[in-house]
Amino acid sequence: LSKLSYPGFKDSTNNKCIFHLSTFNDSWGGGTTQIYDDLRSYGFEGRLDLINKFSFGIIYSGLTNKSLRKPQYSGRIDELLINTDVLIQQQIFNCIDLYGRVGLYFGGNYGGEYLQQTAHHYFNVKTDTLLYKDKGGLSGQFGIKLVTRPLILKAFRSSSLMIQPEMETYIIPKYFFLLKPNIPIKIISPEGQFISLSVGYRSTSIFTSENVITKVINSESGPYVDFKMLLGFFTINFTTYTKNNFSIGTYGFTFLINKKTREYKHTDVATEFGFISSGNGYYTKVLWNKTNLFPEHFMFQLYDQYSTYLKKRLEDYPQSYGNYQQVGVGGELNFFKTKPKFQLNPYIGFNAGFKRDMVYAGTVDRETNQLFSPQLTEEVGLKIQIPNSLIYKNTLWGIVLNYKYSKLITNEHVAFEQANQLKVSNSYLGMGIYVLIDM
Repeated sequence: LSKLSYPGFKDSTNNKCIFHLSTFNDSWGGGTTQIYDDLRSYGFEGRLDLINKFSFGIIYSGLTNKSLRKPQYSGRIDELLINTDVLIQQQIFNCIDLYGRVGLYFGGNYGGEYLQQTAHHYFNVKTDTLLYKDKGGLSGQFGIKLVTRPLILKAFRSSSLMIQPEMETYIIPKYFFLLKPNIPIKIISPEGQFISLSVGYRSTSIFTSENVITKVINSESGPYVDFKMLLGFFTINFTTYTKNNFSIGTYGFTFLINKKTREYKHTDVATEFGFISSGNGYYTKVLWNKTNLFPEHFMFQLYDQYSTYLKKRLEDYPQSYGNYQQVGVGGELNFFKTKPKFQLNPYIGFNAGFKRDMVYAGTVDRETNQLFSPQLTEEVGLKIQIPNSLIYKNTLWGIVLNYKYSKLITNEHVAFEQANQLKVSNSYLGMGIYVLIDM
């Protein structure tokens, strides 16, 4: 998680420290790219930030290279990175904060194969036997990070729109060197909750000849787009490496220890994350309403849904993978006005967008067969609001149950799914968690 420390913006957030726990997986990349279950395949992160002073983190990753075309290069290795960032100098040239980084990098067999195979068996996903061929070993990590003074504009009542270029560079002498500039655009509240979109570039120089690590470093090089939000205690992050057609998603919990928080009065923005009854499927919503043209019961929605096709759905294609993505824009209407108490609130929703089906072999060096089609989705559901803000007084949260029905506009897309034996259902049951935020 990017730091929530901002030069020249210290009085606008009331946080003393941030504690972050998350898990990431290449199957959770939002469906923006093919899901190979390969490269930086899965992992976990824990991080503690003391604002403007110190950060300590541990990141564990399972790296794989299936390499079906060249099996001699296939394999796996586990990666463990432990590092700390320390503020060295504030307000250099009255506009830049400088952080130093030092850490340890471990590569080897740390139980990653067992973790991955256990998860695959549980979710009925195809398993692959990959050997630990890379030698790995211990190396240091040394680097710096530059954070500039932000450009701040007014957003919501208490929140701000912020543009704040950053750059970090570090070296792991045994493996690679990285230079990563990026420009994030954020809407951030005084409590530190935010929605962010970043564009950046990862320039790398590789020092190792080990196959798996080299393949992963290359897959995470070049231009990238990063969408991130921390709403309430819930963190979502999608990163897409556009040149290499690789993406990774992160879901987790972030706890901001505040000096003070405001009371919830009404909803400015909301997020919802849940599971659907279609393969290994997930959905994410972002909702908002900042206009007097519609009642408070109504919110606009940006909707993203995606799912992998499991092995039982592609049984005639033993080396094939597949996934689909649905993206839409629409609205959602609650039956009752939201109140900060226990509440059962039925709702209806709709969105219009597109669906993309992708069928491909199991590695990044194979061709992809895909098709786009316009799609309409209707939704009904029930929100069960919990009478407790849990952590932040300016938020409400609860559980949502829903039913969705999607209609493809073109018959060509239906024929594509049938020809590839995707056996796709147009209706889904869903269950998730939502968070309402007074920004």
